[in-house]
Amino acid sequence: PIPDYNQSVSRLLSIYRHEFLNYLQVVGGMAQLNKTDKLLDYIKKASEEIHQFGRLSACGDPRVALILYENLIQDMSIAIALESHGTFLPLSEQVLDSMEALISEVRNQIGLFNVPSMTIIIEGEGAIPQLGLHIPSAEDVLWQNLIATTASLGFTSTCNPEENTLLIFLDKVQI
Repeated sequence: PIPDYNQSVSRLLSIYRHEFLNYLQVVGGMAQLNKTDKLLDYIKKASEEIHQFGRLSACGDPRVALILYENLIQDMSIAIALESHGTFLPLSEQVLDSMEALISEVRNQIGLFNVPSMTIIIEGEGAIPQLGLHIPSAEDVLWQNLIATTASLGFTSTCNPEENTLLIFLDKVQI
């Protein structure tokens, strides 16, 4: 079950606090060991990850951010970039449940096809909130699998294999 709005905010804050303290601990350890040559690179990496988490949290619906973080971003061994344009209005429970299943399947497909990197696009500026996936090295069969999954979960989507992008419209679930 997806946590409610307030529980999601609390969980995201807890995750953010934990991650931030981990970064500080590593920085402190590097400074103590006088590894200044690696320290600046690590600070840049940590700063970008913190900014990325901020972009994720600013999507407008903390439940969406939590679903993306816990089901796709956390513990992934691939490079994930995040783009955020505008904010979502709170999504319905039905859309969130289907979105969680979709994101879990995206994670499975990424693992099956050994995808090295992807960009998640949160598009909240238009009338219909959208979630985009840009996977530079995707094969046609990956796109076919993801399109079938989005349709089976009741989402409308559009795929542009030439640009390696799938846009999923999160306005309603039609089954």
